[in-house]
Amino acid sequence: MALDIKAITAKVSRLQTRYARRDARMRDVLSARQGDISKVYPSMFSEEYPKPLVANMIDVAARDLAEAMAPLPAFNCSASNMVSDSARKAADKRGRIANYYVDRSKLQVQMYTGADWFNTYGMLIGRIDMDYENNEPTISLINPFGAYPEIDRFGRCISLTQIVGMDAESLASMFPEHANQILNKNLYTPGSPYLSLVRYHDKDQDVLYCPERKDLILSRTPNPIGECLVSVKMRSSIDGEARGQFDDIFGFFSCTRTRNIGSCSGFDGKTQSYDIGLIGIESSCLCIKADLFFL
Repeated sequence: MALDIKAITAKVSRLQTRYARRDARMRDVLSARQGDISKVYPSMFSEEYPKPLVANMIDVAARDLAEAMAPLPAFNCSASNMVSDSARKAADKRGRIANYYVDRSKLQVQMYTGADWFNTYGMLIGRIDMDYENNEPTISLINPFGAYPEIDRFGRCISLTQIVGMDAESLASMFPEHANQILNKNLYTPGSPYLSLVRYHDKDQDVLYCPERKDLILSRTPNPIGECLVSVKMRSSIDGEARGQFDDIFGFFSCTRTRNIGSCSGFDGKTQSYDIGLIGIESSCLCIKADLFFL
C-alpha cells in the first residue's frame, strides 16, 4: 500500500534524525572541498587571514582519485551456447542494447562526479528514471549529500529519500503549474526564500513535495515496475556507516596547524597567541616593501 504524504513526512523526519552524524561529517568535508575550512575550525584562522593560505590539497587529491576511478568497463553479453549462431546474435543484440542505455544516459560523463562522490562521502547511489517522452529508461547518479536510502537485511534498497535545497524562483520555474503556491505572494519575504524539495521513491510511487509550503505535492507518479529502482554502494567501513576517504584528514590538518601556534606575554602583562606561519608571511611582506622603498 502506497504511503500518504503524512507518513512520508514522518519517515523523512526519522531518517534525518537517524543520519544526523553522517550529515555532519558530509557537511564538514564539503566545506573543506569548497575551501571553507574556517567553518569547520573557526579558531584556526584570524581576521587578517580568514581563508587558508595554501592550495586545497584535499580537493586536488579527490579530483585526481576520481579521474583514476571514473573510466567504465566494457559491457558485453555472452551466450550460454556459443556454437549456435542464433545465440551469438541474441547476445550481441543484448550487448548493443546495454551499451545504448549507457551511452544514452551519459553514464561515463556522470562517473567522474560519481567517483568523486564515492570517495568524498563514502557512498554512491544509482537510480533508474523513466523517460516517458522517448519511452526508455535512463540511469542517473544521485548526490549522497541529503540522500537517505533504506536497506533491508539482504542489502537491497527499499526506498530512497532525497532532499535538495533551492530558491523559490528556481523551484517555481521547474513547476510553473504550482508557481503561485510556491512563491506564496500573499506572504511578504524579501528576496527569494530558500526552500526544500523532497523526492521520495519506493516500489509503489515517486513523490515530489515541498515541506515549507504545507507539504505541497508537486508531482506524484505510480511506479509501474513494482520495485525500488535504486542501487546503493557504500565504501567499506568498520561500523557500516558511510565514511569518506577524507573524513580523518581534518584532525591531522588541525594538529599540524596547532603546532605552529605559540604564545608570549606582552608589555601589558597579557598573554597573546601568535601563529608562526603568519609571522613569517608578514615578515616577508615587510622585507619586500623595504626593498621597494630603497630602490
